[in-house]
Amino acid sequence: MKYNQWSFVIMELGQLIGKGRTAEVYRCDNEHVVKLFREGFPESLINYEFKANSIAQQSISNVPVVYEKFTHGERTGLLYEFVPGPNLSEMIFSKPSKTLSLTTEFAQLHAKIHEVKAPELRTQKEYIRNNIKSADVLDSNRKTAILEYLDRLPSGQSLCHFDYHFENIICSSRGLFVIDWMNAVRGSACADAARTRHILRYSAPTGESSFLKRGFIQLLRRFVTKRYVKEYSRSAGCSQEEIDKWELPIIASRLSENIPEEHATILQRIDRILE
Repeated sequence: MKYNQWSFVIMELGQLIGKGRTAEVYRCDNEHVVKLFREGFPESLINYEFKANSIAQQSISNVPVVYEKFTHGERTGLLYEFVPGPNLSEMIFSKPSKTLSLTTEFAQLHAKIHEVKAPELRTQKEYIRNNIKSADVLDSNRKTAILEYLDRLPSGQSLCHFDYHFENIICSSRGLFVIDWMNAVRGSACADAARTRHILRYSAPTGESSFLKRGFIQLLRRFVTKRYVKEYSRSAGCSQEEIDKWELPIIASRLSENIPEEHATILQRIDRILE
């Protein structure tokens, strides 16, 4: 069967294994999954994910292969290699004793990704700059100050996933695999690490949970964030201070992602840094 024929059997198989704001994921068989984007999702972003994943899979063995883009009615999809396994968050909650080793491996893999150069991808600074400009909750004075600060930071050529967190890591029998490369850029590895640090420590929780569970999650977040930064710094040969330099533009850029639960905390941190 040719890859572009998969689109005609997705709904017959009916094996929906995941869905998010932008796409649904269907398992076709033991070797393939389809990521079917929602109707109206920009074609340019789908093409960019295909391009970024293709670049990553050429240099890193821990990336599922993307095979082909296709259309299914009014929707567009990407055919991927199927990598079975839970995501890293699910694995840690089911086996807390593995938190240290898995977080260490997670950080080491991030440093490995940053060894790859990706001149074909969009620039990190331009991506951050556009996000800051589009963040409605930032006033013009804050935006100007943050953008001027961003201009003084170093650029880079490293492959940066730029959405590297536990839910985008699959724990398979072949090791950790990195999925969802739509945000990938070329730029500073320290900026990518700063974004991961923020997501690990401060991203808004999903779903409801008890008071005790929320307390446990906060303790776990502090632990994994500290462990991630320590191991990443060791593996990548960079200091925490170099990561800290990127905090201001990284958290300001996060405001463009329309996560209201995070806005108050981020704005407080921005004002503290700008003082």
